This record gives sequence, structure tokens and C-alpha cells, in this order.
Amino acid sequence: MGIDKSAITAKVEARNAADVVHRLAMDESLNHKNEACLAFWRRVLENVCAILPPEYHPTRVVERGPHAPMTDEDSKGFENKSIPFGKYIGQQISSVPLSYLCWLDDQPDFRRELNRYLRSERIQAEQEQHEAAGGDDE
Repeated sequence: MGIDKSAITAKVEARNAADVVHRLAMDESLNHKNEACLAFWRRVLENVCAILPPEYHPTRVVERGPHAPMTDEDSKGFENKSIPFGKYIGQQISSVPLSYLCWLDDQPDFRRELNRYLRSERIQAEQEQHEAAGGDDE
């Protein structure tokens, strides 16, 4: 019995299409703050997972691209940059209170790189420690 090349091609194309849809769903759900958008894409993912065998369920989301959290190395380099405007203009990012950086993250300028920095594992841990201590650094 010979190999059915058209069946193999169809399976590869289906898998590639599924990968594209899955990446789109994950990108959309991770990169948008609009709650309705997040809820929509999470529901899509839930529905897909409901029909897939458990071994195909995503176990960990690895974010990539310009909206992904910075690595520790990237975040350390970013901290050496100066704030280009505002209350802390000219100061190194490392010396600016995290609460101000979070506020700044909601501003249209300077947002992409700052957002990645604030989502880095190191800064997330620092923020959690600060909140647990009940600190207010403004």
C-alpha cells in the first residue's frame, strides 16, 4: 500500500492553519487590555481545548514579540534609560517609583517598552514584594 501524499498534505495544512489560529488567539488575549476582547479569545481557547485530547492542551504560554515581557537582561538595560518627560524627566528608570511607571504605562507614548519591562519576571516579583509590604512609593 502506497503513501497517500494528498492526505499527508491535508493534515499538514490543517495543522499549520490550526497553529495560526492558536497563535492569533493567544496574541490577542495577551496583548489587549480590553476585557471583552480578552473574554472572547479565552472562550475561543476554552472551546478548542474542549475538543482536543489533553495532551494537546497548552500548558504554558510563551510570549514573544514586541509585547512580550522583557528578559532580566533587557529589563536591566532598560532601567539605565532616562525618563524622557514628565514628573521624573531625566531620571534613570531604575530610580523612578513603580507606581509612576505603572501610571506611565497607561499613557500612549513610551508604552510598549515600559509595558514589557513591567511584565518582566524580576519586576513582577519586586512589585509583589512591595505590595505585600504595604508600601506606597509616590
